[in-house]
Amino acid sequence: MILRNNTKFVLVGLGRCGSNLLKFGLRQNAQIFMAGEYFNKHSHPESLQQDGKARAQAFFEGSRRNSVRAVGFKIFLHHGRKHGVNTVWKYLRKNREIKILHLSRENTFKRLLSLEVANVRGQWLNDGLGTDDIVITHSNEWWQEKIESDLKKESALTKTFHKHDRLHISYENLIQDWDQLTTDIQSFVGAQATSVEKSLRKQEYMPLSQRCPNLAELQTFFQNSPYRWMFE
Repeated sequence: MILRNNTKFVLVGLGRCGSNLLKFGLRQNAQIFMAGEYFNKHSHPESLQQDGKARAQAFFEGSRRNSVRAVGFKIFLHHGRKHGVNTVWKYLRKNREIKILHLSRENTFKRLLSLEVANVRGQWLNDGLGTDDIVITHSNEWWQEKIESDLKKESALTKTFHKHDRLHISYENLIQDWDQLTTDIQSFVGAQATSVEKSLRKQEYMPLSQRCPNLAELQTFFQNSPYRWMFE
C-alpha cells in the first residue's frame, strides 16, 4: 500500500503546454507513479459515473509498489466539471497536502494554435500523420477573445490553489532548461531526482506564416497590444 508519507500531487493546466512531455519524463523515475488525464471523459468515460472526490481518493490510496514515493495525475481545468464528478475540484482545493504542479504556456497564441491544429487533425501526440495541410485563419477578434479567456483561466487556476504548495512551470522554460527543471520537479514531489529524457517530439513545427496565412494582419492588429510579442 502507499505509505502515508508519500507525496500526493496533481499536474494542472490548460493543455497543449507540454503536459505529456513532462508526464512521460516523470514516468522514467521509478519512485513516481504518474497517471494521465484521470478525469478526461474521453479516455476515462467511467469517471462521469463516479463521485469525483471518491475517485481521486481511491487513486491516491490504491495499491502501488513500495518503492513509489509520489503519486499523481493530470487534470486540466475543463476536466471533471459534470455534476457528481465535479466534487474532485473541491476535494483538491481543500486538501493542501496535495502538491500542485501548475504547467502553463507564456505564449498563449501558440498554445491556442497548437490546440486548433490538434482539434482539426484529432491528433494529440506526434504520431506521424502530419499536419502540413492544416491552415488556421481565424479573425483578429477571435484570437483576442481566446487569448483573454485563456489568461482568465490561468488566473482562476492560480487562485484555486494559491494556498497549496505549488510549483509553477512554463512550457518555454521547461523546454529551454529541461534537465534543471525536471530535477526540481522530481525533488518537489519528494522523489530522488534522476536524469530523464525528452521522449516526445514537438508536434507543431510549421512556421507561423505558413500555419496562419493572415499572420501579417494579426501582427498589425496586435501591434499596440500587450500580446504583440506572441505573434512575432
